[in-house]
This record gives sequence, structure tokens and C-alpha cells, in this order.
Amino acid sequence: MRFGSNEIMRVQFIEKFTDHDTAAAGDFLKFLIAKEIPSLANLIEGVYFATTSEDVIGNVTGLMTNKLVYHHVIPKVIDF
Repeated sequence: MRFGSNEIMRVQFIEKFTDHDTAAAGDFLKFLIAKEIPSLANLIEGVYFATTSEDVIGNVTGLMTNKLVYHHVIPKVIDF
């Protein structure tokens, strides 16, 4: 499927309700999947288009904290 001005206008319309551009794009993809591949309609909630900065920061902070605590702090405490 090609994206033209009609599809862009639909995403912009969805964005008025979601107030978030990547959420609107994801919702539009969900609509397309449900329309074009009806057998996947019950799985469309698994579609997640892009990420927000908060999603990335939260994951990275968790990984860094885990590595810091379990690979550096705890071994030093045990050695002490």
C-alpha cells in the first residue's frame, strides 16, 4: 500500500484524539492490518509503532541500574 495525502490526513485526524504522533501512526497501522488482513484483527494490539523517549529512558535506566547493582555494588559489599 502506498501512503498519500489521504492516509496522512487520516493519521492527523487520529492524532487529534491521541494527542501523540507515534500513537496515531500506530493506531493507523492497526486499522490497516484489521482491514487488509482480517485474520490478524484480534492481534492488532500487539502493534507498537516506534517508542517515546520515556519508554527508552525507562528501559535503559533499568538495565544500567541492574548492571551497576549486581555487577559492581553487591560484589564490593560482599568483598568488604
